[in-house]
Amino acid sequence: MQDLAGMCNHEIETLLWPHAVELPPGHELFTLVSYVKACSGNPDFPLVTDLLGAVYKAYGRRPPSRDAIEKQVERFGKLKADKQLKSVLPEVIEERTQQMAQPGELKQGLLTRYPSQSPR
Repeated sequence: MQDLAGMCNHEIETLLWPHAVELPPGHELFTLVSYVKACSGNPDFPLVTDLLGAVYKAYGRRPPSRDAIEKQVERFGKLKADKQLKSVLPEVIEERTQQMAQPGELKQGLLTRYPSQSPR
């Protein structure tokens, strides 16, 4: 029975994943900036730079500069203005992040995914 369940699971994965939309590079950084903006009222790039610096330091990597972060976020945001792409993705990310940030839904979701990081 386990083998059958495993095969079904693999088949479902094979059928679903090839059709999934791949998000353009930079969506994670754009989402982080959108979250900071939703919580503080502005993009607060110094805060985003400090947050990324802490993460990169933990992995022994050199963090991007504030200027590089701002440019990448700006490039991603321009997807909605690009005549060839006509992407609504930046707007969707901003709206959804705003909705999730207000009631603390995003924070709760992150704590659910990373329970070891929740305050005790």
